[in-house]
Parts: sequence; C-alpha cells; structure tokens
Amino acid sequence: MKKKYFLNANIIDPHNSMEELGGLIINEEGKIEAVGKKVNENNIPSREKFIDLKEKYIFPGLVDMRVFGGEPGYEYKENFRTLSNAALAGGVTSVVTMPNTSPVVDNVSIVDFIKRRGRDKSKINIYPTASLTKNLEGTNMTEFGLLQKKGIVGFTDGTQTIQNTRLMSRIMRSAYDLNCLIIQHAEDCELAKNGMVNDGIVATQLGLHGIPDLAEKIIIERDLSLLEDFNCRYHISQISSSK
Repeated sequence: MKKKYFLNANIIDPHNSMEELGGLIINEEGKIEAVGKKVNENNIPSREKFIDLKEKYIFPGLVDMRVFGGEPGYEYKENFRTLSNAALAGGVTSVVTMPNTSPVVDNVSIVDFIKRRGRDKSKINIYPTASLTKNLEGTNMTEFGLLQKKGIVGFTDGTQTIQNTRLMSRIMRSAYDLNCLIIQHAEDCELAKNGMVNDGIVATQLGLHGIPDLAEKIIIERDLSLLEDFNCRYHISQISSSK
C-alpha cells in the first residue's frame, strides 16, 4: 500500500499522555510511522497528498468489554468474521467475548476452539472469558486455574448472576488465590423476576413490568462485603442505577 498522511486531527492517546492537534503517517506496511503535532503540512514531502481531517479525532482502537459472539453454536447469528467486520466499522479493535455459547465456554477444549477460530477468521483481537459455573447453572465452579492457563482473561456467567452467597465466597477465594478477574452481572433474580426495563416513569408509561434498582444494589452490596474478606479482582459488567 502507499504511504498515507492524515493532518489536522485531534489526537488522543491516554497510554502516552497525548492530547494534541497534529497528524498521523501510515507507512507502506499499514503501521504508524509518526504521530503527533510534529506531523503537519510543513513537515511532510510537498509532493505528497494528504487527508485533512478537519479536527476530527484519532484515538487507539476501542475495547468492547462485553460481546456476545455466535461461535460456537450460533453461527447463523454471527461468526468471528462478521463480528470483526462490524467491530472494525465502529473503531473497535479488541473484544472480550462472553461464554454464553453452545456449548458454554467452561472447559479447555472449547477455549482452544475459540482461540483457533479467532486467530484464523477474525481481523481483531479476541479475548475470551469462561463461565464462573459449569453450564452457567450457578452450582459448580469451573476450573479457574486450567482455563486461565489456556488464555482466558476473566470469568463470568454472562447475563446470569451468582445468587448463592456461599458459592460466591468460594469463587472469590479461588479468584484471589489465582489472581483471576471475576465479572459479575449484578441482579437479584427474585426482585428482577419478569422485569423488562428499569422501574420508573418510563416503565409505567409503556405498561411494562419494572426492575427495581434495589435488585442491582443488593447484589453489589453483598459482593462488596465479600470482597472485604476475599480481595480478588472484581468487575461489575454494567451499572444502570445511580444508587
């Protein structure tokens, strides 16, 4: 490919503490050759054409922390090729995939399959998670140690919440011992039962059964209490209420 010049851009790069008006040079191999305020019209060959970005923004590729991919089991909805094309169109270059597939990502053979397919078919970085419990049933823990050695970046039951406090304490203890990341979907299943949207005026206007913010708050407060004794790496996958 031909070398490309992009000028007059707002460049945001948190890793290198960069936030400035400048330019970007992409070399013949598609790699960044230079970036920053030193890349301007006065510092590039006069014969070269450039693209004026008119102060639009350039920033590193985004990471989507919660992606429900189709492989394995739901390829008719999405596969790694279509997933990566859609991600790149939105500036996303890395995704963390959830384990809610068929079969569930709860053993090393499925992890091997995902990493192999991601390597062969995807144009972006695929970082798979495995389930916290076997088959997402919320009963028996998966093998954190074996799965982490295979390249799993975190453990989550996706849209399911670990409701059992005793089980959650065991999960956190193991996660602390192995330095694993736990990703929790915070929702008390009884309080959220049959709910469709957050409780409030919009739910009332639409005639939909609402989910009280207490359903989220109770699980988060419980987990924070457990974290006082088992200080593992813990991430709440989404928070929807101000409390």
